[in-house]
Amino acid sequence: MSGLPMDLARANTGLPALKRQFPHLEEDALALFLETAEGACLSNESLAALMEMEKDVAAGKEDQFGHLPTRGCKVQRNEASTLEVLFEGGDSPPHVGTVLHISGLERPDTKAPWAGIVLPTGEVLALQVCQDGPTSFLLEDFGMHELRLCTGSAVERSWFMVSSPLGEYGEALDLFNDAYDWVWDGSWNNELEESVLNLLVALDDAFQPSASGGVSISDMVKSSLASPKQRIQKYLSKAIESQDPLSLGRAVGSLRAMTLVQSLYDTFTNEGMQGNQFYQTIIAFETERLKASSSGKQEQLNRALRRMVLAADAHVADLYSYGRGQDFIQRWSGGLRSEIWAMLEGQAPMHPMPFQQMRGGGGGYVADMLASIMSSGASSGAQLARAETMEAMTSLAPEESFAVAQSKMKRWCESLVDEQISIGHPMSPFELKIGDADRVLATLHSTLSLGLGYVSSTPGEVFESARLVALLDRVRASLPLHAQQDFLREKKRKERLKDVCRVLRAARKKGYRLSLSVNTDFKGALQALREHHEDNWVGPALEAVWDLMLERKRVFAFELWLHEADKPKQLVAADFGHAHTFGRAYYVATRFFDRTHRTLQPGFLLAYAEAECLRRAGFELWDLGGADHSPMMQYKPQVALEMHRSEFLLRLLEISRAEFAAAEEDQAQNLSRAESLMKPMTDLGAAPPPCGERVPQGVVFEDIQEEDLWGAVALKSHDQPKAKGEKNKSKKPQGKAAAKETQAVQVQESVYTPPPRPKSEQPSDKDDAKRLFLSAYQQFLAEGLSETEAAAKALKSIRG
Repeated sequence: MSGLPMDLARANTGLPALKRQFPHLEEDALALFLETAEGACLSNESLAALMEMEKDVAAGKEDQFGHLPTRGCKVQRNEASTLEVLFEGGDSPPHVGTVLHISGLERPDTKAPWAGIVLPTGEVLALQVCQDGPTSFLLEDFGMHELRLCTGSAVERSWFMVSSPLGEYGEALDLFNDAYDWVWDGSWNNELEESVLNLLVALDDAFQPSASGGVSISDMVKSSLASPKQRIQKYLSKAIESQDPLSLGRAVGSLRAMTLVQSLYDTFTNEGMQGNQFYQTIIAFETERLKASSSGKQEQLNRALRRMVLAADAHVADLYSYGRGQDFIQRWSGGLRSEIWAMLEGQAPMHPMPFQQMRGGGGGYVADMLASIMSSGASSGAQLARAETMEAMTSLAPEESFAVAQSKMKRWCESLVDEQISIGHPMSPFELKIGDADRVLATLHSTLSLGLGYVSSTPGEVFESARLVALLDRVRASLPLHAQQDFLREKKRKERLKDVCRVLRAARKKGYRLSLSVNTDFKGALQALREHHEDNWVGPALEAVWDLMLERKRVFAFELWLHEADKPKQLVAADFGHAHTFGRAYYVATRFFDRTHRTLQPGFLLAYAEAECLRRAGFELWDLGGADHSPMMQYKPQVALEMHRSEFLLRLLEISRAEFAAAEEDQAQNLSRAESLMKPMTDLGAAPPPCGERVPQGVVFEDIQEEDLWGAVALKSHDQPKAKGEKNKSKKPQGKAAAKETQAVQVQESVYTPPPRPKSEQPSDKDDAKRLFLSAYQQFLAEGLSETEAAAKALKSIRG
């Protein structure tokens, strides 16, 4: 196997791999065949014999319970000459427990394993390719998989998703929550305003502190409601003032968070929320909010709700067929389904509590909390079983090993809804105190290296300091920094990059200069964040932690400065983030831009310049965290790729495994992945080293040029006009731009290819003419012409 690329050289060619290909055969029989193999590859005769045995045993189990379903798929090249996997029966992903019959792999001129499948855990299993029929593979893991084919010295890839009834149910519930939070689109009326005012009053009355004197368990749980309560009050007040969808949507999301914690509070106090006066006020508010929404938004919400009900039905049927999840089955069929269906039919008001009851096992919140605490004591090498249904509560204990935490991540890719994960648990959350600096920094760094985002919560009545909350959104906005061509396939991203290049050119013609720096004014950038970002969650506790991280090169502020003649330079945008995973991944924790300079598109300018800086510094992934339908998130799909969280985690695992393998070969580094996995998250050596020194300090781009924007060089090459008589040749860029393009291509060829994505529609000649006209029109306006003169000159220029 020494002649294979590293991508397949580390593939498992033993019994675990062979068991996946022949799942109906006994391990002893497979072991005998392996003993007779020459090297790592079975002979064609052995494979043919195993295929016949597998077929006979599978045929004998067709009428038995637990018979494995099969699904055919074909590996072929698409129009872009990249590999893709086409499944029988449409594009819906295969389910866990299915045996794939893969055709198109046959290659009789090889003696070594040349194909493999990467599991969501990052493990690579070799495929023994059958020459006389399709190659089988049992899917046992939820999440993104990658098929690898060795062609000479190169490795080609095709990604495919493996789902499950549970995973599809969780996705439907997440999509419904997203549609529910943002259903209101700005039609304000007196009835809605009155319901908001009533809810504000009811909030104060409902959550008065107890007069018992001591701190009871119920007081501690009640303290957990302080943060969502404060957020609801803030957002509702803002909604009355500005009547904007962002504030009202955030209030609804906080109400959902409150009902989640309220479930635990009700358990300890024997009080029921749904029947009290406060909850009736919530129902009245939700009724008016939905009535004030547009018909289009209401239809979108009903579609999401219908999909969720059908997905829950399929999940219940799956649980029933395997004799599991009886508590959830009884809850769903015992009245919950009919209650939600009445909402769908317009026969009952829509409100959050029934949807909260769609999560968790029989004991709901408390049972899931206790199960999460107990799982923290699992052995370091233990792999957690897949969840039966949606978990009502998820947590990571900082004392558990990094390996157990990774196992939980795999589980949550399928079962997690609403993205939040407690660090610690409600009775003992992880607090951001700098008294034990190493413990806090290690836990935060481990959180990032696991592939999680984070926020800090505000202090409560019982817990005086801020708490660390991890985030695992279903949709991740992340940019593989060497995937320029993949990025440019999407029309909206391509057009945004073109627009930012145009804005930069216009700014330079006006005499403006824009520069990019890192950590030249961290304190000033933090102050600007407070001033510009009303919903800033970076409080004093986290700022104190960041001060320590700044000294150790573990937090960075990318700063975009505007330089105008005879004026002091102005900070117009900044990103705060962290390098992690050997300095190959970078997470943006929060960002802002100065709205008074919005015509400069400072947020987009900063994003593209920052991404280019990180690409040149050797980073592979630029991560913006989760993406949803919030108005604040609409920029993310224009500067990053939207991917399933399983795909993002697999990419991160691949980087980590490759870097650890290189470090272990270099004995001077004294790094062992196996040893690191056994350490608790609070140990500075548990996670891969951050290598923050990769991030350049000081002024990065003194005068930002177009080629300093990520993807701009590839964009010019992509749009380069063809010369006459040279159908297949484009005019090549010269000088500095040519060198950067060459560098980008060389780097792109050295890393793995991202999953293939659908090609965007090609613009028509009419679309091109319109785009050219608007571009020229804006340029002439920037030069000081009137609108009429600019329009006439632009029209003349495109006709010419």
